[in-house]
Amino acid sequence: MAFSLMNAAAAPVRDKYVEAELIAEYAAIVPGEEFVVGLKFKLDPTWHTYWINPGAAGTATSIEWDLPEGFVAGDLQFPFPHEFTAFGMIGYGYEKEVIHLVKIKAPAQLQAGQALTLRAKVKWLVCDPQQCVPGSVDLQLGVNVALERGAETPDAEGIQSAKQAVPKVMEGWQSGYKSAEGKVVITIAVGDVLTSLPDDLRIFAETQKILQLGEGAKFSLADGKLVIEAEASKKLPAVLPAEFVAVLHSELGLAGNQSIQIVANLGLDPKFAAVEKAATTGAELQTQLGAGEEKKPMGLGALLLAAFLGGLILNIMPCVFPVISLKIMSFVGQAGESRKRVLAHGLVFTLGILVFFWTLVAALLLLRAGGQQLGWGFQLQSPIFVMGMIVVMFVLSLSLFGVFEFGAKMTGVGGSLSTGKGYAGSFWSGALAVLLATPCTGPFLGPALGYAVSQPPMMSLLVFTVIGLGMAFPYILLSAIPKLLDYVPRPGAWMETFRNLMGFPMLIVVVWLLWVLGAQIGVDGLALFLGALTVLAAAVWLYGKYLVFGTKGGKKVAIWLLVVVLTLGAGVLSFKAESSTPDAVRSSSEPIDQVIAAHRKAGRAVFVDFTAKWCLVCQANKPAMHSEEVQQAMLEKDIVFVVADWTNHDDDITKILAKYGRASVPFYPLFPADPEKEPIILPQNLTKGIILQYLDKLDE
Repeated sequence: MAFSLMNAAAAPVRDKYVEAELIAEYAAIVPGEEFVVGLKFKLDPTWHTYWINPGAAGTATSIEWDLPEGFVAGDLQFPFPHEFTAFGMIGYGYEKEVIHLVKIKAPAQLQAGQALTLRAKVKWLVCDPQQCVPGSVDLQLGVNVALERGAETPDAEGIQSAKQAVPKVMEGWQSGYKSAEGKVVITIAVGDVLTSLPDDLRIFAETQKILQLGEGAKFSLADGKLVIEAEASKKLPAVLPAEFVAVLHSELGLAGNQSIQIVANLGLDPKFAAVEKAATTGAELQTQLGAGEEKKPMGLGALLLAAFLGGLILNIMPCVFPVISLKIMSFVGQAGESRKRVLAHGLVFTLGILVFFWTLVAALLLLRAGGQQLGWGFQLQSPIFVMGMIVVMFVLSLSLFGVFEFGAKMTGVGGSLSTGKGYAGSFWSGALAVLLATPCTGPFLGPALGYAVSQPPMMSLLVFTVIGLGMAFPYILLSAIPKLLDYVPRPGAWMETFRNLMGFPMLIVVVWLLWVLGAQIGVDGLALFLGALTVLAAAVWLYGKYLVFGTKGGKKVAIWLLVVVLTLGAGVLSFKAESSTPDAVRSSSEPIDQVIAAHRKAGRAVFVDFTAKWCLVCQANKPAMHSEEVQQAMLEKDIVFVVADWTNHDDDITKILAKYGRASVPFYPLFPADPEKEPIILPQNLTKGIILQYLDKLDE
């Protein structure tokens, strides 16, 4: 009996200037087989949607599936685009009608005769010469399950045409690209497949900011190689991506196709060697990453000296400066105090540093013992912790500006230093200095931290205690030798102005932490948290204006209630901000070890930037790494630049850091192309000269 069921496509859905629908190629789907669904757009005259690379502006169409259990959808496919001009800018996209294809795999356990519904949320941007309008619809497509695909649907012809319009990947075509003197040159090994080039051949860059929009390209064919020379984008990045994706298109035909997709590897002289994408076994990975004889660790004495010096240097790191400036203010306030009192404050400050170093290392070791892959600075990978630090620094800045007075006592600035609160201020100043110091590893500290977190608990505590003593050493020295305080200015009216000025470094830290937070929770979450800070500022202002200066009776109770409500409201907004984090922010990319291994297997050296947005040393090194001289050197030596971003927690990055004795960032290994060779480790603080010096070691 002939199969008679047809796909139950819902009616097209219109949103303003676009009519959208899901269409099928055949009457039924077969269990365990792949089938194709089309997303069909009909656009009103003068309107257009956008390609993967929209051009100077625009947004590509996206689709989010809600499929029955067991179905797996591939990526949305984009036909070759058309070029148009909108708002005086070059754009790439589609007019009148376009069909995007999606391949979907049906689960094998389906039963013939079942009727299922595929649902999808589709979003796009549609523009005409005057305006742009975002669009969004919910679509569905009914599918029937059978043992055969059945007859073609009325939409089959359109889907077949769409298949022809999707760029093809040519077997055996391998390519490389480079940039020099304002040009991008792509070389493609085409063999004997091409003997001539069509007159209307064009190139469209899928990878953005590589080719200049609207500019033509020169094509030449000789000795089995197609060479394309195009104008480089004026926004060409300092460090080029490892891969450049583009589409070659000709209405006259190119190797039997209308359009061909090329993926060019970055390199001065392309080796045309394919990079295997398959997963690598653990043994192979160990070899490819450069496993060799284990290096001898530093002696304990040298390690403890490095730990002490590393802690000492933390005092001049920018992330610690705001708290250190407050401690200097407290020394000014101690002028004239008894020697015992000054020494006591110095020791309490040291105790605050040590206790919080011990607390952090204990938490780190306990979590690692529980199987979690964590490194130093792990707390800054938590959005909630970063929010807490922002709140502390924000409230302290308001206190220093004179909005309220409680914070001044907490930090040891102002208030009676002879009271318990004064000692509490010294303790919490030390604690806060430690919390702000964790993103700044600095010189000497990297190897010490890597060693410490891999040792038994008592040895770890010893190393971190020495780091804390190094950090506290200048203050112990000032406290133990009061004569040194003679060089500190005497208390006076200038202290109030200085105190206000110290609020600005606090706000700089707040801005930095907000930047870190934005990378963790996205723009929407960050906006919610900024709202929380605004509500908190109102609560602090009420506290400082009405509760500190003697407000009494029912008015005081009412204001206290309002302060509590506002504070709770700020907390609710903060947790809502954290929970609104988009999946794109939470998700991680391909494991870094596989990326490194794949490039080395292809015969290319790899420079890896292990970094994090909360790592200030990492940010300070960026200009040197992205300088024109370093970029050119990497191009000439065929070195791939890879970024391993540890802003959010990533087990793969933590594991590879541990493999090379590191527990923190920055970390800069340079992997030679030969998988048998050990990586060359660069210092934590970089200049252009240092990087170029180490790049030259690849030739030795």
